[in-house]
Amino acid sequence: MSILIAGLLFVATLFMLGGIINKVRQYAATPAPLKIPVTPAPKSTGGVVLRMAKEVVLFAALFRASKWTWLFGWLFHVSLALAFIRHLR
Repeated sequence: MSILIAGLLFVATLFMLGGIINKVRQYAATPAPLKIPVTPAPKSTGGVVLRMAKEVVLFAALFRASKWTWLFGWLFHVSLALAFIRHLR
């Protein structure tokens, strides 16, 4: 009985892996429907790090979109960080 269960498990695993491989192939063959503009993108590693740090610390994209949402979002995250730091003590 245990050999039958082990065999069924093996077949099910092969079936699942085959399905995953098939889906990855389908996804890879699908053309991109539109180009996503990412300009102005930095060209150097230092520029990328600086841009990401600015976005993570200051929420620059949110600031450009909505000042009120940026203000309260930034205050929330700073308060959360302070509470976390306080709990580490």
